Amino acid sequence: MDGRPKMCFILPHFYPDFHGGAEIQCYYLGQELLARGWNIVYIHESDQTTTRLVDGIEVHGIPRRKAYLKWQNARFLREKMQEIRADVWYVRATFSYLPSVVRFSQQLGGKVLFAFSRDSQLSLRESWKYYSQLHMKLYLMAESLIFRRALRQVDIILSQTIYQQGLLEKNLGLSSHQIYNAHPPPAAPLSPVQRTSLVVWIGRIKHYKRPDLFIDFAKKLADTPIQFYLIGKLTENRLSQELVAQAHSLPHVHLLGDVSGQEIHQLLLQAKALVCTSEGEGFSNTFIEAWMRGVPVFSLQVDPDALIQEQGLGVVHPDMDQLAYRLKDLFQQEEKWREISKKCELFSRNRLAIQHSVDLLENIILHRD
Repeated sequence: MDGRPKMCFILPHFYPDFHGGAEIQCYYLGQELLARGWNIVYIHESDQTTTRLVDGIEVHGIPRRKAYLKWQNARFLREKMQEIRADVWYVRATFSYLPSVVRFSQQLGGKVLFAFSRDSQLSLRESWKYYSQLHMKLYLMAESLIFRRALRQVDIILSQTIYQQGLLEKNLGLSSHQIYNAHPPPAAPLSPVQRTSLVVWIGRIKHYKRPDLFIDFAKKLADTPIQFYLIGKLTENRLSQELVAQAHSLPHVHLLGDVSGQEIHQLLLQAKALVCTSEGEGFSNTFIEAWMRGVPVFSLQVDPDALIQEQGLGVVHPDMDQLAYRLKDLFQQEEKWREISKKCELFSRNRLAIQHSVDLLENIILHRD
């Protein structure tokens, strides 16, 4: 690559328009690369198909499509790629566009990079179970097979965890580079603060994240002074309405809905624990946000590369009663909580800072034959 390298991120949404985990990661990566002299461009689905400049990033829109109609965007995608002519095409959070990106890059030039998100992306059957309709199962099967064929032609594959690396090798016989998700660390180390008895749950209101179990978890600690805050956009869907109905009779449970990133960070500075009830993730952004603010994670199932247990960054236990007991016990031991809190802060600053991840990414891209 000569001169100022150009990277184009291709994904369904653009942060801050949409606060998904993949979108947040791409935005942080883009901002850090921009600061290092890269030219950063985006292609995403939008009602606004004209080009705009956002935070120094050139953003291109292509039409919004339902999942099974994204193939209709191939012409628009090629036109944008021909206009942009990137050195690196970074695809994340969607299977649908990778085959087209691979095909067009062979004509237009540039390396293709695909970055995995959730662990379930590496298992075809995992994506089926949330759909009862036969036509959706058949669509997902066809999409996955086409995606896997395209994946064998990309230049660089990124996995979020060592566990994902193993799944990719086992299921597809493909190797990848592993880079943990990362965030910009707070400007300075945390000063001692007076935490409150506050426990938070943060995420999208999706069945696989099991927010209803957070309500069940809170019920087990109703006799304590702990307050439970559930953060996530509530809609008119059945799951959201069930959460509202359950929380209505629980004065220690608060549904905050969709709040800004800055508000989340402020709440985490007051909180003493983050609870994760999800049945599967990749490397959750909320874990990193919590650890960087000294908040241990209490998880029923998710523990990326066993970091929580091996590094002492919280508690993982599949039994909700035991998890509740461990949380209550820690809250009663202030010195022990401060010790774990400091571990969380130091580990995340040393291992999960965005500068570290971009160092790895640049080395993979710029020094690959």
